[in-house]
Amino acid sequence: MASPDENNCATITYVLEGDPVALARVRISRTQGVFRVFDSQKELKLISQITLRNQHGHRPLYKGPLHIDCDFYFHIPKTNKIARLGYYHVYKPDVDNLCKMILDISNGILFHDDSMVAEITCRKLYDAKPRTEFRIYKLENHENKKA
Repeated sequence: MASPDENNCATITYVLEGDPVALARVRISRTQGVFRVFDSQKELKLISQITLRNQHGHRPLYKGPLHIDCDFYFHIPKTNKIARLGYYHVYKPDVDNLCKMILDISNGILFHDDSMVAEITCRKLYDAKPRTEFRIYKLENHENKKA
């Protein structure tokens, strides 16, 4: 894995404060025979995109292939005696839907399209301060190497 410095970007840990949120499915409503599609998370995505844009600053967009390393930190519930600081979170939301949210809000902000992401590493953990942290690294193509 290469550093983002080769991609003209400094290594940055992007942080979204608050409980990690999974990407929700698009909702469809039907009124008087007319179907309407709406995004129930539109406002949340907009706020997250503004936060990412501010953290990324005027750096250029990452260019692929990319690796994203995500850590989703959930608050420790008082009723769960098993959950402790640093332990893995094994309840909903699903880790794949959490990753989809990160990829969705990063489109056009950190990279041109999420299809450039070739590898993802994700963890769900307990922590006193709920948040999402992730880093983006440029991968080197190994076209000429044999398996």
